[in-house]
Amino acid sequence: MNERASMWEVMLIIFLPTIAPGLALIRILDASADTFRKTLLCFPIGLLTLFGISGLLFVVELWSILSLTLVLLLTNILSIVFLLRKVQIEQTTYTQWQKMEAAIHGVVLSESEPEIEHEVATQHWFQSNRNPVLQIIAGCFCLLTLVPILLFDRPFGVDWIGFSTLASNVGQTGTFEVQSPNEGLWTYPPAFPTVLAWVSTMTGTPVQQAILVLGHLSLFALLLGVWGGMDRLGAGASSVLAMGASFALFSKVFDSGYPTVASQLGLVVGLLIVLRPIQQSLRYHITAFIFLAICAVLIHPTGAIYLAALLFASLVTRERLSEGEKAQRKPIFFTSLVIISSMFVIALIFFAPRMLSEPVFAEYGWQGGKPMLMFNGPLMLFAGISVYLGRASLEIQLLSIWFASLWLLSFVHLIEGLADIQVLSLLSYTLYSMALHAYHIPLAVIVGLLASRSTS
Repeated sequence: MNERASMWEVMLIIFLPTIAPGLALIRILDASADTFRKTLLCFPIGLLTLFGISGLLFVVELWSILSLTLVLLLTNILSIVFLLRKVQIEQTTYTQWQKMEAAIHGVVLSESEPEIEHEVATQHWFQSNRNPVLQIIAGCFCLLTLVPILLFDRPFGVDWIGFSTLASNVGQTGTFEVQSPNEGLWTYPPAFPTVLAWVSTMTGTPVQQAILVLGHLSLFALLLGVWGGMDRLGAGASSVLAMGASFALFSKVFDSGYPTVASQLGLVVGLLIVLRPIQQSLRYHITAFIFLAICAVLIHPTGAIYLAALLFASLVTRERLSEGEKAQRKPIFFTSLVIISSMFVIALIFFAPRMLSEPVFAEYGWQGGKPMLMFNGPLMLFAGISVYLGRASLEIQLLSIWFASLWLLSFVHLIEGLADIQVLSLLSYTLYSMALHAYHIPLAVIVGLLASRSTS
């Protein structure tokens, strides 16, 4: 009974601080979202924000249980104040997201905005053509990921032992320093272990139970995020159901690789921004995007790499656009360059030097070969058919390039033993099991786009 009570306490303390920040960021990132889509996206975006805030506090050496609690409280207060602000009809100067929000709720703007009017009409059509039965099935599918929380009191696999050790350490000392009589410093992205330490301390729940709940809630949030992100293109339910055609991410969760899965919450933001950008969505929109990209970096580098690959794909497909479309996507183009460049610089300066004496490593072999087929085979078949049928679609082309760029990254494992190129060594260690997590979402959203009656 006590264990079940602790489980609900952990779920509650994770959910509560994420809802308001999630809704506030959705209001900026996707002003066209209706209540249904906001419900899907608020937890994934809010959880990503929670991870990011905790990680940032740790990076600037201000992390403690108290400081994180106070910052989360302040963040929620500011988010609620922001959400209570209404777009006034008599207001003459709107930001771009305010114009979209006003138009989606039927406010007639003083000046004609063809792009916004077209987007509003498109979103209304997508929203009115959702298949209710498919939405219910998708919801049940997502809820299945929470069943292990009810059945078990600790995770499978062994990775969680390391995260638990880190969480216990940071909860006691506020650092990743190894405690006496040992000496040293753990090198690991701080977001997941610090949130785990906070959750465990605040609820008094054993770390092994807290990590089980946090890990599976991260997967649940990721599925909701794919659903909500692709709903903006009319393919939400079909995309999340397509996730069921692959074992990959589910196997990673079963093996307790929770930070890797949680870091892919950044891809939810990428799908929202990249696949259907709005012209002149500057300042607030781009700032929110950059902030959430940083949050993904602080959880695990794999999510950041996959987000960078998605941004790279958007840069490649930009050359196929008309001049008008290029102008429309210009803000995203420059933001993509900034994010990709920043990630490369961080890897080069802060992490690559630590791999100075390490050769390229391939613990599980080439991740673009047999392992990829083993864990993603059926989904790859469906995606291949979808790519052929939808080859004229710009979105399908972009997603195909995204998948191809990830597959090309796997070639680093074919040069195992190569030394003296620290960036490649770092990449090989980071992506050692990428067949379990690199291809799942790109393939699923390709299938989802073609399977949806709204976009097929």
